[in-house]
Amino acid sequence: MELIFIYNAKSGAINSLFDFSHKLISPSTYVCSLCSITYGNFGAKKQWQNFLNELDIKSIFLYKNQLQKINYKPNRVPCVLLKTNPKNIQEIISADELNTFVELTELINKLRLKLLSINPKINH
Repeated sequence: MELIFIYNAKSGAINSLFDFSHKLISPSTYVCSLCSITYGNFGAKKQWQNFLNELDIKSIFLYKNQLQKINYKPNRVPCVLLKTNPKNIQEIISADELNTFVELTELINKLRLKLLSINPKINH
């Protein structure tokens, strides 16, 4: 089982520099809510890193230009997917839902609830 986080951003050094600048200059217009709530200006937030480290589930992170790496095309990004086997990937948090989150704790609590509803034995 693994969580797949898909950012509404593109990979690469130039894109990272553009995203970094955009978040600093005009954070309210930045289009990746997943990036905005899990990352500060200089890396992943400590609370986010701690949460991911405590999970008993592998987590992978992809950018929207890397979707060919998985056998799933989400309707919109950012989103969070759950892969239970090579042929079963499902969206557990949609772009619409992610876009409602203001605080990191909202995402963490939603992920905990979703994972618990899927498998009560998951350590979260």
